[in-house]
Amino acid sequence: MAIPLLSIHPGSNLTFPWTIFTSRGQTPTEMSFSKDGQRIAEILITDWSLDINKVIPEIVGYPRRVDVAKLTRNLPMRHPQYFWLYGRSVPKMQPYKALGKLQVGYGPTAYHLYNLLTVVYESLPFEVRTDAQVSTYTVPEFNRFTEKYYDAGAEYLSLERRGAFKFIPEAGGDLTSRTIHNDLPKLTTKADLTWIWHDIPHNGLFTTSGVPTNVEAGLGKVNSLAFPDANGFPAGTLLMLGAKITPTTAPVSPHVLGLADNVDPPRLWRVEYKVKYYNPPPGGTYRGHNTLPKFDGSANLKWYLATTDGTTTGATTYETYDFAKFFQVI
Repeated sequence: MAIPLLSIHPGSNLTFPWTIFTSRGQTPTEMSFSKDGQRIAEILITDWSLDINKVIPEIVGYPRRVDVAKLTRNLPMRHPQYFWLYGRSVPKMQPYKALGKLQVGYGPTAYHLYNLLTVVYESLPFEVRTDAQVSTYTVPEFNRFTEKYYDAGAEYLSLERRGAFKFIPEAGGDLTSRTIHNDLPKLTTKADLTWIWHDIPHNGLFTTSGVPTNVEAGLGKVNSLAFPDANGFPAGTLLMLGAKITPTTAPVSPHVLGLADNVDPPRLWRVEYKVKYYNPPPGGTYRGHNTLPKFDGSANLKWYLATTDGTTTGATTYETYDFAKFFQVI
């Protein structure tokens, strides 16, 4: 079979020449489209002489910590036709068109003209953006490679405010008899937020002692600033409940991730944050978890900041933390 010319296609995110494999006029492609996700498997042809440590990382993408609080991402290959699908794995690679033998290591090995790589493309549950595209965001990593889920609910508060409310005249009786002497129920709303940050290099999350410092320092605290920017969740309304850190295997060599090949595994991490959002009606400047309910002069219930000494500088129920650090490498 005649092999088409290999060439570089800039829109694919690859920097080496390649083309799609066809056999007898057919392209061996598997495609699946459903509400649970989209998937395509196709075979690429590349030059056999290319370093596999260059080819695979460019196809599947990889992150790398370049400095304190700075993470760079080489985005995965984009499908040439369905450009919202990205390369996630290379489950099979085989040489094609043998040319001869080479003496290497402990014996002879064949060398070939091409490699055939089966590439699996998938739709991703998060935004895929380049370093340049997120450079203008206050919290860049919150705006790429992060899943976001919102589960709202409500709960009743029982407020001791007897006599604050009265039945209207049609209920009958005088004003005294219409006065309500029971505790008052009040429905308040809260939301459980889940944020899942994907593909974090080991040396960007953990210290050499194995401590995820940026995560650990903020557990049980509320956001000191609006998050992720001035138009986001107001300061004080987010409470970090917990974080589940899970390892995943990266399909690239450790040194591509900035790790040691002879010591470190090719490992990435996923952090799943659990956050409680609470923003009851404020009576003043402050909002959220460090406020408590108080009736104003007209029996309207509002929430105000409460501290140990009654001043704005006093200790609050929850300490504050810059939530941007939850999405920064150390």
